[in-house]
Amino acid sequence: MQNNPFGITREMILEVLRGSSKAMRFFIKEFKEKYNIKLSNKLLSETFSNLLEQMASKLFSKGLNYEIKKANSDNDPDLFFTKIKIPMEIKITSGEVWRGGEFSKRASWHLMVSRNNDFNEFFVCLVNMNNNKGL
Repeated sequence: MQNNPFGITREMILEVLRGSSKAMRFFIKEFKEKYNIKLSNKLLSETFSNLLEQMASKLFSKGLNYEIKKANSDNDPDLFFTKIKIPMEIKITSGEVWRGGEFSKRASWHLMVSRNNDFNEFFVCLVNMNNNKGL
């Protein structure tokens, strides 16, 4: 087993999940349900992923006392830990399989998050994918 090079703790991950979950449930109630908008599971996962990336960038920066950059485009890693110069990808699924696009093939650390449909139960693991075979 490899050590976590980031210094992020279980408590930090839980805080990110709580904040992201709260924001996502607000989005669903105040937008999706209020206006009867139909959104696929894929689009919900992408929305949740964006919320989680934003929350992780903010809370990890605060907890680690240095800047954690959030991606500006699909060409960038989801998070970049500036002090240690290590990227992190975040993958979200609502099922049992994680899928990724073109840039999921990066050899890097991945925060893997499986969520239920209510965004209130999660499985999370941090994995170092150190080859270029992707997900």
